Amino acid sequence: MNILIIKLGATGDVVRTTPLLRRLSGSVTWITSAKNGALLDGLADNLRHFSWETRARALDLSYDLAINLQDTLEVARFLKSVGPKEIFGAYAESSGRLCYTINSKGWFDLSLISSYGRQEADRLKLLNRHTYQELIFAGLGLRFGGDRYLLPKPIETGLSGDVAIAADSGHVWSMKKWAYYRQLKEALEDRGLAVNVLPQRQSLLEHLADVGNHRCLVGGDSLPMHFALGN
Repeated sequence: MNILIIKLGATGDVVRTTPLLRRLSGSVTWITSAKNGALLDGLADNLRHFSWETRARALDLSYDLAINLQDTLEVARFLKSVGPKEIFGAYAESSGRLCYTINSKGWFDLSLISSYGRQEADRLKLLNRHTYQELIFAGLGLRFGGDRYLLPKPIETGLSGDVAIAADSGHVWSMKKWAYYRQLKEALEDRGLAVNVLPQRQSLLEHLADVGNHRCLVGGDSLPMHFALGN
């Protein structure tokens, strides 16, 4: 089979989607945001990846299955040009309306494009007790068995210690920034622990090393959390 995955970002969402690569046989093509390409390099022998800007390069194959985990009309319209035999996830109807396949309801019913509307989607999300992987795997006819993330080899930075504090957060969820990280750092250091506030890095692979070189991570942002779970 030739399989196409479209998951652009956020970066943490790309990381938590990588367990699929342990289960998908055949040739896998992944379209993602340019900055996330470093996290997909060399993850599997049957995987190739392209940035969204170079997505036309993925049109050299005919796909048996396209897994579209993006909820935007632009991506859904691109998927129409791909013309896969089967789609899992979001797609554009002939009228141009954004919809999603029945087998992907478990995830997309909780999303911004939920057929139930935003208010009911938020209520369903609050009630949900299944992980992202459980919902996606089930929709694809698979059973999630705790399959670990796939992560590339990090670029070592020399930063290590007992506790890593991820004080920054993405611009979308700025409310995740906690006001008391400095006091927490001081309190932990008073107990004899080596504590580092994670710096901004040029490369995601350096950030991956920073997280992995600590015994514990504290933070409100999902990317370092997913890096920690994968180590």
